[in-house]
Amino acid sequence: YEEWLRIPGAAARCCEVMLSPYIDPANGAPYVVVVTHDVTERVMTEQARKESEARLRRIFDTATEGIWLVDLETRTIQVNQALCSILHRK
Repeated sequence: YEEWLRIPGAAARCCEVMLSPYIDPANGAPYVVVVTHDVTERVMTEQARKESEARLRRIFDTATEGIWLVDLETRTIQVNQALCSILHRK
């Protein structure tokens, strides 16, 4: 699981936390092994990507100009509603 850690005087960090049970073979005592990995950069990058995609989607959906997305072989990827209206298509 992921957990945000807030340390006084430092920036919050997001850590991936993995817990594993462990039994000490010498005495049979149960322990929990905790392994953490700082994933703050990945989490922040993913959040920025989602926000950027949402902004692009809003622009695409609300533009009054027709937008026609094509790939390198000029195949249609997507068109917005404004272009459909301009071309009298549904």
